[in-house]
Amino acid sequence: DELRAELKRLRESRKKTTQAMAAATREEGRMLAGTKKSIKAVSKQNDKVSSTNSNKESREAGAAEGVEGGKDTSTPAGLQKSIDRLEGEVQDADAEVESLDAQRAQLLARVDRLRK
Repeated sequence: DELRAELKRLRESRKKTTQAMAAATREEGRMLAGTKKSIKAVSKQNDKVSSTNSNKESREAGAAEGVEGGKDTSTPAGLQKSIDRLEGEVQDADAEVESLDAQRAQLLARVDRLRK
């Protein structure tokens, strides 16, 4: 009878351990899924910034030819104004890229921790 009681207790203990491990695995899966979504969102935002930078480069090329978005930039004052505005936009985009890179690094570190 003692052996049966001990066996029953061990089976219950194993069952609880298995349930706890399954719950932990599910939770880790949810966290990884959330992290993957965050990484995708950051990547998508990075792509948008890259596209914006590409568009700015096209506008800069147009400005060098004296036309930007239908505006005459052939005068020195008009050209300087366009250059200043574009430099500001590039600085903003660079800051956004740095922020997104930092977020991406944090998310990748989180993924590494979750995988361990």
